[in-house]
Amino acid sequence: MNWKTLVITFILLPVTTIYAQVDDTKSREILQKASQLLESYEDITIRFTFNMRNNVHDIDESQSGRAWMKGKMYKINMGEQIMISDGKTAWTYMPQMKEVHIAHVEESDESNPLEILKNWEENYRSKYIRTESIAGRTIHIIDLVPKEGRSFFRVRVRINKDNNQLVSSTIYDKDSTTFTYIIEEFEANKGLKDSEFTFDPAKHPQVEVIDLR
Repeated sequence: MNWKTLVITFILLPVTTIYAQVDDTKSREILQKASQLLESYEDITIRFTFNMRNNVHDIDESQSGRAWMKGKMYKINMGEQIMISDGKTAWTYMPQMKEVHIAHVEESDESNPLEILKNWEENYRSKYIRTESIAGRTIHIIDLVPKEGRSFFRVRVRINKDNNQLVSSTIYDKDSTTFTYIIEEFEANKGLKDSEFTFDPAKHPQVEVIDLR
């Protein structure tokens, strides 16, 4: 652990302790509605913007992407990288480099804001922060604090009051980096097929396969 991480950890420890002691009724009711709504969908298609910011190192990068999800399966297209999983195997395809990396699926929800929302009750404590008006919509703002140690100390989710849908989520990492996902478009029950969530190397003969399993 470097000195910057150590300082940040000690500064944030009292805040994390306060949050961990609170699990208020209002936040739980809102999260339950949002979670139940997500669980009711057969599949989900979204267009999103991803932002990574670190003021210490003067980093502020944004990128657009699309994602298709069905159960534990997903396909996320970030342009230079396409991440695919059938729930057991994960493929990271880099078209420009003509490479695909194959690995076992990691049991983590850090890179998927929808999974964080689905699993909130098991993995997080919640606190209602406030309501804001954003682009004419009334938005609930709720903080989630991990019950167990993670590489991040907080997740802030924003949920539309009118339809209980996730608007955005921000992950606050312990190294002072934030990762924000903003959902620009949301569609459900498009009839996505299971075959869309695999990568067949035979259909990409020019691609080098790097198996990391």
